[in-house]
Amino acid sequence: MLYYYGVMGHMTILAKLEELTGVRPDYQEFHTILLRGGEYYDAPRMDSYGYWAHQNVHDVDALLKEQRARADVDYYRFSKSKLLKAGAPDYFDDTPAFQRLHDYFSTHYQMTEKEAKDLAAECQHIVNQINEPSAIFDFLKTTIEFPDVESVQRLADVVMFFWNNTRQWTLKGHSPAELGTGANPGLSSQPKNLHIPFDTNLPFATPAVRPAPSGQTLGSPHSKSSNPTVTDLKTRQKTGRNDPCPCRSGKKFKHCCGGL
Repeated sequence: MLYYYGVMGHMTILAKLEELTGVRPDYQEFHTILLRGGEYYDAPRMDSYGYWAHQNVHDVDALLKEQRARADVDYYRFSKSKLLKAGAPDYFDDTPAFQRLHDYFSTHYQMTEKEAKDLAAECQHIVNQINEPSAIFDFLKTTIEFPDVESVQRLADVVMFFWNNTRQWTLKGHSPAELGTGANPGLSSQPKNLHIPFDTNLPFATPAVRPAPSGQTLGSPHSKSSNPTVTDLKTRQKTGRNDPCPCRSGKKFKHCCGGL
C-alpha cells in the first residue's frame, strides 16, 4: 500500500487491510510485525506520530500536507493481488504510460532494455518525490542528449503523458488524469496538458547517453558498433538508486545518502 500511497496512519492501514481481507487485524500484533519488518528490511519507516512511510519518502510532513489538502479524495482502491505484487523488492508499476516512456528511451537512444527500464523507473521515482513534470525533464537533461529542439518537444510530450497517467503519492494512489476527469474535475494538482518550458541552449555537448543513429536502434543489424556510445547506468559517475552507497554503509544508495 505504501508503494502507491507513500504514507499512511496506522489505523488507516488496518482499515484498508480489513477492507481487502474481511478480517480485522489485531492492532498490537500488526504493529509489532511492522516494527520488526522495518528493522529487518529497512522498510517501512514509522515517524514519531505513528505514520508509516515508504522507504523512498523523503519528507513525510510535506507529503501528508499534500494528501490532507485533498480531504475529499479517498485512497485509490487496489485489488489485493495488485497490492501484494507491489510488495516485491524494487517493484515498479509497468503501466502503459511507463511502457511508452521506456519504449521512447529504447527506440531513440542507444541503451539496453534494462537501462531503458531503469531510466523510466527513476522518472517514476521523481514523480512521487517532487510531483512536477519539469523535474523529470531536468533529470533527463543530465542523462540523455537532445540533438535538436524538435527532440526536446517530442520528449516533453512523452513525459507529460507519463506524468498525467502515473499514480502519485500526493494524489493517494490516483493519477492526475483520473482526478482531472469525471466527478472531480478540479482535483488534479496540475493541468493535464501542462507546457514544459525548456531552454534552447541545453547542454548538448556532454550527454550520458547519445541518440541512436537515424533509423536505427540498439542492436540494429545496420549498426556497426553501439558499445562505444552506450553508457551503463550503473557504472556511470552518477550513483544509481540501487547501487551500494558511496559512504560504504552497506545499504543501497536510495536507502541511505540518496534519501537525504
